[in-house]
Amino acid sequence: GIAPELVPAALWAAAFSGGAPVAREAMSAIKASSEAEFRIAAIQALAAARDPAAIAEIEEFIASGALTVRETRTYLREVFADAERRAGAWTWLRKDFKRLSAPVPEEGRSRFIALAAKLCTGQAHAEIEWYFKPMVDELVGAPRVFANTLETVDRCVSWRKARGPELAAALRQP
Repeated sequence: GIAPELVPAALWAAAFSGGAPVAREAMSAIKASSEAEFRIAAIQALAAARDPAAIAEIEEFIASGALTVRETRTYLREVFADAERRAGAWTWLRKDFKRLSAPVPEEGRSRFIALAAKLCTGQAHAEIEWYFKPMVDELVGAPRVFANTLETVDRCVSWRKARGPELAAALRQP
C-alpha cells in the first residue's frame, strides 16, 4: 500500500489525471468511508480534477448535500485556491448557490462571499458586486465580508498591474 503520509498526494494526482472514472471511484469511496481524515483528503483531491466531465460530476456530488457542511467548505476553499479551476468554480458557485448554501446555518452563509476574494481579474469586482450585493442585508455578517472581499480583489488587481510585469520578467530570468 501507500505510506499514510503520501495518501493525500496520491489522491490529488489520481484526481488530476484520472478523469471521470477516477472521480466516480473517489466519490464512492468518500460515501463509503466514515474516516474523517480520508474523507477530507479525498474531497481536497477532487478539486484537482481537470476533465470537464469529471468536474461536472464532482460539482453535482458536492451540491447534492452528500457531504457535511465542513466538507463542502473544504472543497470550495480548495477549488477557489486553484488558479486553473477558480473561474469555473465561480461560475458554478453562482449557478448552484441555493443548493450549496441551503445546509449551511444562516450565520455561516456570508463565508461564501469570502471565496470570491481569490478572484483577481478586472471584471471580478463588478461580478461580485452584481451577484452578492442583493444578498448582503440578508446574510449575517455579510456587510463586512462583502467589503473585505471587494477590497481584496481591488488590491490584487492593482498589485498585478503595478508589479505583475516585473515579477513575470524576474521569473523568466535564467
